[in-house]
Amino acid sequence: MKNMVFMLIVLLSLVFTGNASAASGPDGFAEVPWGVTRDQVAQSMTSQGFSAVGCRMSEASYSQYECYNGSLVGFPGDFHFKFLKGAFYEGSFAFDSIDLGSAERDAYNRVFSIISSKYGPPTKADKRRNIEGVWSTWNGLQASGSSEIIQLALGYTADTRDCGGSPCASLFQVTYYNQGLYQRLLAGPAGKGL
Repeated sequence: MKNMVFMLIVLLSLVFTGNASAASGPDGFAEVPWGVTRDQVAQSMTSQGFSAVGCRMSEASYSQYECYNGSLVGFPGDFHFKFLKGAFYEGSFAFDSIDLGSAERDAYNRVFSIISSKYGPPTKADKRRNIEGVWSTWNGLQASGSSEIIQLALGYTADTRDCGGSPCASLFQVTYYNQGLYQRLLAGPAGKGL
């Protein structure tokens, strides 16, 4: 169930609308530049002290991901790097817990403050229906020195329902998606990074 919820949120993070005037955006994710190979991601993440872990993805999508365990703003979780034709184009960080959402809410507030101070207010913020939570997106950011459009998504859910005698898992996730690079990779030949 957790895997399905995580995949649903990842898919939702890819469904962005709008293309506001381009503000300066991130040049990568977790100090890993856009477009590098799996080996370069591995080298960067291990040199930062993160350890490789098995991805919790379906078999069909597993080959597109590399995952690392670490922490973001003091919260432990997993970093996910997504590749197309050998090049990194999307990164996310996620964790879940059964603490009724207090850690997820705190992480959301900390990361929201960091992203907003760098890139301004989100272009969209949606409250979750039926459960506590919010999903914020920054659309139309532009990677420096490039015309590629970057989109950021940040959200959490605090599910306080009873799931068979215990609380349901709550989730925090932040995703950086290089839409321009993804489109370019789709159109070009298979390669080994850029």
